[in-house]
Amino acid sequence: MRDIYPYRVITPSCVVNWRKHKAIVFQSDDWGLCGWVSNRDVYKKLHINDNFLKKIERRGLQLLKSTLESPDDMDNLLAVLKKHKGGDGKCPVFQAAYVLSNPDYEAIEKSGFKSYKDLVIPQVPSLWERGDFVAKAKEGMKIGIWHPTYHGNTHFNPIRWMELLKNGHRGVRKTFKFQSFIHDEIESQKEVNSEFSEKLSYDQQKKLIELGIQRFKEVFGYTPKSAIAPNYVWQIKTEKALSENGIRVIQGKNYQMLRRRFFDKVRGKVINLMGKKSADKIWQIKMGDYNPCLDITYLTRNVDFEPRGNPEPDNPFGAERAYRKILDAWSNNEPAVISTHRINYVYLDERWVEENLKQLDELLSKIQTNYPEAVYLTDWEVAQLYRNGTSVTQFGEAIVCRNYTSSKRTFKVEIPQGYRVKDVQNLRSKECLNFTLRDNVLTFTADEGDYQVNLQKE
Repeated sequence: MRDIYPYRVITPSCVVNWRKHKAIVFQSDDWGLCGWVSNRDVYKKLHINDNFLKKIERRGLQLLKSTLESPDDMDNLLAVLKKHKGGDGKCPVFQAAYVLSNPDYEAIEKSGFKSYKDLVIPQVPSLWERGDFVAKAKEGMKIGIWHPTYHGNTHFNPIRWMELLKNGHRGVRKTFKFQSFIHDEIESQKEVNSEFSEKLSYDQQKKLIELGIQRFKEVFGYTPKSAIAPNYVWQIKTEKALSENGIRVIQGKNYQMLRRRFFDKVRGKVINLMGKKSADKIWQIKMGDYNPCLDITYLTRNVDFEPRGNPEPDNPFGAERAYRKILDAWSNNEPAVISTHRINYVYLDERWVEENLKQLDELLSKIQTNYPEAVYLTDWEVAQLYRNGTSVTQFGEAIVCRNYTSSKRTFKVEIPQGYRVKDVQNLRSKECLNFTLRDNVLTFTADEGDYQVNLQKE
């Protein structure tokens, strides 16, 4: 029974009154992914001439024009975010879950389909060239409105995909020449859809995650704290490998696609008899639950904002419904955690994108008008607040400290090398606080509220 403990989950005693501290968290998947089609010409050749993905079309045509973001796409989205502010004076922050690499189709073909090669973003396959979208992401990071999180190294299973390529699979070979790994044969596509397929061993998954996290650090300059698995497919072995690589928050636990073996069911029952929740009994997991063995906090997604080009008021996942679900989350004493995929903001149809940005603007405007005290947080801030009522998180040249308890708390903040402290400010009253600085650790005591340590490069 030694390995039972990675499955044990604890519900923390909630020290945060989320009805009072109205928090909103944006989680957005698929950034950096060269999936579906690269441009309009490829779309026409695949979809119209070759009847590309007719089976999937019947399920939802919308996906077929999904594509990679450009710096202009990023500018348009960031412009909407910059228009709005939360109660702490800070703009909404988008947490963009990134895929770090995509297939190098030319190199794979040169190898005779014998070995998998990839390109790390911002490098992309030739048909997908957009310009330096990573540089644009870093502009958003610097001002605290764009916060990359971890999605995966590939988003799909390159091991199985390469097997299909080697064997001359018709669907895979057909789309390969258009630099896409999406094809129209449903069953074989299911085999390659998920990077963390249950058929992969723990060691195989760990190797993929180690590579992806290392690449994330090289691209964005820090180790991610939060992750969401591609297509919501992962297992406890995935969580273990993510934890060992610095991940402290698992997003979308309520969306997890998980097949439970008989042994897992027995193990879950034993854990329940011990008086604890089981991490693989998804329906038992609540917002903020904690896995002590893996040092991971689980967050659930309780709001869907996926307008997909559909105008209000008939859109079931548009701004109006999202607004109502945000209010429901606060009423249930939870932060509002919003799922909103890249496809809403990056698409081959400009009218589609315009409609979605309009609805995002409307949603943020309605929140700011009716609940000006609401704040926009990251997963890591929420996880810290669930654990002890306070959080400390760096955004560019500022460190945001939050005390959501009803008593004074003392913060000890390590100042990063190469920076000096300008001041410590109450974000709501704008008053400056007294602090001490010793051995590069800043200390200050503060009442309930939101604070910021302003930094300056030396």
